[in-house]
Amino acid sequence: MEMQKLLMRKSIFKNVLTALVIIGFLYILHFFLPVSTVIDIGIYAIFVLSFDLIYGYMGWLAIGYPLYLGIGAYTAGMFMKYINSNPFLSLFAALALGAMVGIIVGPLVLRRRGAYFALVNAALNWFGYFLVIIPLKDFTGGRDGTWVNIQATSPLNVLNRSDFLIVVLIVLFILVIFYKRLLSSPFGKLLLAIKENEDRVKFLGYNDFYIKLCAFIISTALASLAGALFVIHYWYVSPDIMMPTRALEVISATLVGGAGTFYGAFVGSFIFIALKDYLSIYLGNWEMYLGVFIIAIMLILRKGIWGYVEHFIRKYQLTGTRASKTREVKPVV
Repeated sequence: MEMQKLLMRKSIFKNVLTALVIIGFLYILHFFLPVSTVIDIGIYAIFVLSFDLIYGYMGWLAIGYPLYLGIGAYTAGMFMKYINSNPFLSLFAALALGAMVGIIVGPLVLRRRGAYFALVNAALNWFGYFLVIIPLKDFTGGRDGTWVNIQATSPLNVLNRSDFLIVVLIVLFILVIFYKRLLSSPFGKLLLAIKENEDRVKFLGYNDFYIKLCAFIISTALASLAGALFVIHYWYVSPDIMMPTRALEVISATLVGGAGTFYGAFVGSFIFIALKDYLSIYLGNWEMYLGVFIIAIMLILRKGIWGYVEHFIRKYQLTGTRASKTREVKPVV
């Protein structure tokens, strides 16, 4: 029992330390990059983490993830415009509706595998995109989108960029601890097992559908949270946030950082957002150069940047272990 408590404390300490390192790095970044860019990196990392839970850890590619980002964005935007302008309440509303959509949509999409799973998600994404443009245009502003009335808050005023950065870092701090705990739990191990061999998980007596559904609900809720934060950041919401082609962006950021690697979400988000912001300033056809860079990363580093970092760390640890064992062996005289 004492050993279990000690291991639990060690795990909590490690997760808190990880969260502090990440938010500390992002906070230091704002001395070198515009605050708005750092906020974008932090929010986009949440979106990438939500996508990577399904793709990187469970091994299922969902093309239509901008739908869940857009659901969070429009939930927060419409909540602040028509119900209550408090941005923190809108975050909870977006988180709740994102989870609810996951509960409703999950049983539909998770009964399909491979390309069918990807295409059903893509179809739902297109459905949601045109829903806010045409049938709901009187409320959403249609293709033009709509500005959102955001209430000033205290002690951290989200209308102030520096204060909102702190809000995003606090959200990330909580999320990192939750995410790391989730991955190290038996549930997280089962997700990886489903990725490796789903039939074996069934054979061992686990309800694989329930595991996948829980992961999907968590994922859609986090994606919606990211969408809500984007709306509070820009005070504006438009259909562009849930444009189906944006799925390629989150897939690219995930692969560049390293799918199925926790830190890869932050590395990929940093590279993608920073390049996107700066290339658009200095180059006319910046999308082409960004595409060339992503292709180069995919060809050279197939595991992603952080994926290769982890590979070399494991290789170094293995080499060190073998060397220590070799030194321990005494010659027989």
